Amino acid sequence: MSDVILLHDIEARPRINEAPDDIGNAVLKLIQGRKKMSAVTREELVYHVPLLVDRVEKISDREIREAIERLRQTPEGAFICSSSGSQGYWIGSLKEVQACYSEERRRSLTLMARIRKQRDLAFRAEGQLSLFG
Repeated sequence: MSDVILLHDIEARPRINEAPDDIGNAVLKLIQGRKKMSAVTREELVYHVPLLVDRVEKISDREIREAIERLRQTPEGAFICSSSGSQGYWIGSLKEVQACYSEERRRSLTLMARIRKQRDLAFRAEGQLSLFG
């Protein structure tokens, strides 16, 4: 079991209260004032953020998502919401933040149950294979 990685072995990213970077500031500027019905899509962010940070090269969808995750760990971005039932990002009310939290929590618990079962089945299968191999 030496291949097991414990959560405390992984450097925590994003860091809480880390100041937003240029991409984060641009994302925040584009999302601020938006409500759920006028949410900003990632496609819009990929297009507009480079214009705000005066960057010639493309900013990838992954960079945008990472900036949003960093922002969500700061006071400035704590109210950034998204939902699997809606498109885009918006600044939510406390009730919407709670709903987003609940959705993410359910998703993470489902994921943990799936990977735990997958791991257990793999170990069981490995044990059975070693009996015959």
